[in-house]
Amino acid sequence: MAVLIALFGVSPNASALEMNDFLYSVELKGDISANGIYMAPVGLEIVERSGADFEDLRVLAQGSEEVPFVILKDVTPREYIDNFYSMSVVDYIEETACVTLVAKMPDRRQPIEIIELSTDNRDFRKHAALYGGDDNVVWQKIAEEPIFDFSSQVNYRKTEFKLGTKYNFRYYKFVISNSSAPSPAEKQKTIKLSYEGLDFSVEGYKEQKLKIDGIYAKTGFNVKKDGTTAYDEKTFDKLNIVSDKSGNSVIDIQADTGFERVTFDISPSFYRRSVKVYFSETGAEGSYNYLTDFNVYNIPLDEYRTSRSDLWYSSPKRKFFRFVVENKNNPPLALNKIKFEFIRKNLFFIAPKTVQPYYICFGNKSLKKPEYDISTFINQGNWHRQNYRRLEAAAPVLNVSYKETIPKQPMRPEVEKALLTVIVIIVIAALGYWLFTLMAAVPGSDINRDETGRGSGESGSAEKEKEEEDAKK
Repeated sequence: MAVLIALFGVSPNASALEMNDFLYSVELKGDISANGIYMAPVGLEIVERSGADFEDLRVLAQGSEEVPFVILKDVTPREYIDNFYSMSVVDYIEETACVTLVAKMPDRRQPIEIIELSTDNRDFRKHAALYGGDDNVVWQKIAEEPIFDFSSQVNYRKTEFKLGTKYNFRYYKFVISNSSAPSPAEKQKTIKLSYEGLDFSVEGYKEQKLKIDGIYAKTGFNVKKDGTTAYDEKTFDKLNIVSDKSGNSVIDIQADTGFERVTFDISPSFYRRSVKVYFSETGAEGSYNYLTDFNVYNIPLDEYRTSRSDLWYSSPKRKFFRFVVENKNNPPLALNKIKFEFIRKNLFFIAPKTVQPYYICFGNKSLKKPEYDISTFINQGNWHRQNYRRLEAAAPVLNVSYKETIPKQPMRPEVEKALLTVIVIIVIAALGYWLFTLMAAVPGSDINRDETGRGSGESGSAEKEKEEEDAKK
């Protein structure tokens, strides 16, 4: 038992935290009353200096009283509203050069501004003319523009008409024809781009029938009352770009944040490159782990142009990120800066008493993430409905008297195995000694036999028999 206690120790009772137990503190400014709900933004300075999941963050009232809190994303859930209409098809005429489709709006409706054609077709380009009318006889031309999809090659698709003006026609007619063949002069103007077997030229597409699954009308650009998401951002504009042995551009960034979106600022040019993303907690060579990859491109497609310079990917906070741009035989891209965007976090708490000030404290690696009851009644789905007051967070203050407590490190596997082996040997030796002592105390055991091979019981019995024989004689 003494050995086990020495090896594993005894956990001391948790003591109340004080402000001196944290490296940083942020004062929350504003009038605070007992039992009120308060919100404070968790800004970039707190994100950079606190733990990856805010496990070392606490809220303390004056006198170092710990206050329960919850940290939530600044995301407002969506709410649905009635401004979306499904149109019914009343006429369909298929001809050699085009297809005519007539759709009818519901009788009870509002003026619309967007019409969308729903189709599962991929890799197509059509010419579409849109007309409106009230009697399915007389038509007014509303729009004439292409609809297309290049999604097997690039993320580029358009199947809706943004009318720019609200219309309240009862009927809408679509005349859809194949994209006309370009003239020789237009062919010369068209820039064809081939890359790794992919052909991005428009005339390379095979004509196909367009299957319309549905026609939908919207009163505005917000079909639903969309939820809102607030973002904070961090920009890195002093990039150290080096080339590896394969000619790839390698960019290492000390981020101290996570991200939901990464945007590359690239000088104007035409390109399509693959980018691999890695992360590390130390930045040492060989410590980077693969995270994800994506493509950046700026591609001319006839009179349209498609480009992408961002990555939508949710990554938790990491100390370092590495981006590797695969250049192959191309010259390196002129990369000016990289911007991280991550969802803003807000801290909510219920003030236990009317006292000022309250503090957000953080910077203690020995702490674990707390569990408070407040998260059961103020959560991601209802925080925006709470009657809360906003507090402003001051700049972080460094606690010069803070002494870092190094958290207890787990034993290495080989040390743990050696210690367990010693414990097993000690236990077996103790059991062996105990069994030896126990057997020695049992009468008639082999341990009590004399040197002639007879036990004490056998010797006494023989002497008694001899005395009885002498008495008979």
